[in-house]
Amino acid sequence: MKRAFALICACFSLSSCMTTEAMYMPDGRQGYSITCNGTARSWNDCLRVASETCGAAGYDVFQQNGGSGWVPSPNVGFGALPTASRQMMFACKR
Repeated sequence: MKRAFALICACFSLSSCMTTEAMYMPDGRQGYSITCNGTARSWNDCLRVASETCGAAGYDVFQQNGGSGWVPSPNVGFGALPTASRQMMFACKR
């Protein structure tokens, strides 16, 4: 049972979560904030969403934040699971 729980926790930490929210950029353009967390994701996933959102017009990146670390887990051998967080704000070019 303990091993199954540890496996589920490991899969959860490797899974990713992507959300996109509409917002306004400092220059007045409508923009977007993408959150693409998880160790199974990368910055390329965020950039792909920006490309799909803006199409051939392209986009301007206003901000990128991210980091990696460890989440405590008493049921894993080393006591922690890897995690990664990424957030990017962009606006489509006019």
